Amino acid sequence: MEVIAPDPKLSQEFSVALIKYAEGQVDQMTTRLRSDQMKGSAESYGDAEEQVRVAQRRVLDLQQKLGVLDPAAEGTVVMTQIAELERQLNAKRLELGQLQANATPNRSRVAGVRGDIERLEGLMVDTRARLTEGNAARGSLAAISGEIRIAESDLLTRQELLAAAAAQMETARIEANKQVRYLSLSISPIAPDQATYPKAFQNTIVAFLIFSGIYLMLSLTASILREQVSS
Repeated sequence: MEVIAPDPKLSQEFSVALIKYAEGQVDQMTTRLRSDQMKGSAESYGDAEEQVRVAQRRVLDLQQKLGVLDPAAEGTVVMTQIAELERQLNAKRLELGQLQANATPNRSRVAGVRGDIERLEGLMVDTRARLTEGNAARGSLAAISGEIRIAESDLLTRQELLAAAAAQMETARIEANKQVRYLSLSISPIAPDQATYPKAFQNTIVAFLIFSGIYLMLSLTASILREQVSS
């Protein structure tokens, strides 16, 4: 590239400015393509992120509404209580059997043990009912667990979709970067030792020839006019 300038430093500045302008034009050729690629990926990621927030709010609302933080943990507690009641009930039944094995069992003790057995059996029925039956305060633990598990499963699915959208956006960003176009300069612009233009000697000769031609044409025109007037 050759730049016409009256000063060497100015010609270098003109060259750098023209190269920057050309780089901008080349990069602009792919700007729309890159922006379209990133726009679609960013929108998909934003939608997936919003869906995750909605699913998280749903799980939280269910936990607050149903009054259960972790259905699995609460189910474990209930099963532990049932196991303990069964252990106590078996112990009372064994005690009752021992009392009845006597020839003259103590009636008051037998009645007391039977009462304990009845109470333990009632507690077991009520405790088991917590697993499958609801009450006025809330639904059964099985129903609560089902609802929360569905919500948590939906949340997990949304989180997986969010991770996939993030990976897709990263891939789109990499592909968009591959679309960038730029100019490769083998040599950076440098200022010449002396200005290429204006060329004083050459321009002087050209100007002399032009003015000589004009003078010759005017002389010929004047001679022709004089001859016509004298005739």
